[in-house]
Amino acid sequence: MINLTKQNIFAIALILILSVNLNAQKKKQFSFEDAMKFRDLRSVAVSDNGNWVGYTSNPDRGDGDVFIHSLKDSTKYSIPRGSRVVFSSDENYAASIVLPKQLESENAKTPKDKPKNGMSLIRLRDGNKNDFENINKFEFSNDSKWMAFLKNKNEDIKSEKMKKKILGSELNIRHLNSGTEIKIDFVTEFVFDSLSKYIFYTVSSQDGKRDGIYARELFVEFAPELTIKTSDNELYSNICWSNSAKNLAYIVSTLTKEGKPNNGSLLIWDPTQPAKTQFAQASSSTPKDWYIHHKNQLKWTNDGKKLYFGLKPIDQKYTLQTHKINFSDSTFYNSDSI
Repeated sequence: MINLTKQNIFAIALILILSVNLNAQKKKQFSFEDAMKFRDLRSVAVSDNGNWVGYTSNPDRGDGDVFIHSLKDSTKYSIPRGSRVVFSSDENYAASIVLPKQLESENAKTPKDKPKNGMSLIRLRDGNKNDFENINKFEFSNDSKWMAFLKNKNEDIKSEKMKKKILGSELNIRHLNSGTEIKIDFVTEFVFDSLSKYIFYTVSSQDGKRDGIYARELFVEFAPELTIKTSDNELYSNICWSNSAKNLAYIVSTLTKEGKPNNGSLLIWDPTQPAKTQFAQASSSTPKDWYIHHKNQLKWTNDGKKLYFGLKPIDQKYTLQTHKINFSDSTFYNSDSI
């Protein structure tokens, strides 16, 4: 039997306290940087038939990844720095925009110097992957036969006549089964119709000779081009298809001498009457001191009988002040720098 005196008990207690303190000091304290590195799941997407699920795993600050899992077996794929996964309707393909490294983006001296997004296209049955550089946006057609992707604009290319004219970039229309592509220069935007019979796109070119709005007839061999409306002194934008009315709405804005979009008009095109373009709204009939801006949000009602659009005050201007900070590996998570 051990006889413990008060002095012995005190000594043992002191040893235990010191031991706990030493162990506590060895553990790394939870920091703000640790919190920023924690990952969560975002942008979860499920394929139409429920056989695939995709999601992004993102830290609060830093590079994330896209993960794609089969719900029928153990097949899985990943896309480093993927942003948001989109499945084709037939579940044969998945695609995601690929973001540049955030550290490189943060350290770019000017917006022009920032690295550009890419895109990854995966064939799900075998994991075959195609990577594309310099991609702005992409879209699958509803019948899953086509994919369209628009590249970022080349800021070094300018209009031959107008200093401030908005120019388009290269549009690629890819036939998924064959891998063949149709390339169209100086496209500013595009949209598929709901039945995948057409892809509509607007063109704003260097010399202005092809400026206008066009369609490709995807149901015809070789997808021939159809001209809807052209003009070398106007900007075409905000193409919006009505699934029920089967009509296409778009905005046409006149250009100043420098090439800046001025007042816009709203037009509607009916594929059943391709030679006729309906006049819907002119800048002259808008309320005083308001106009139809070339950057708009057109929205058809479900029955296709009404079309909503926005107006903008003529005197409305925005000024953005920025302050540049260069990051390094040691300051990337520094709260003061952020």
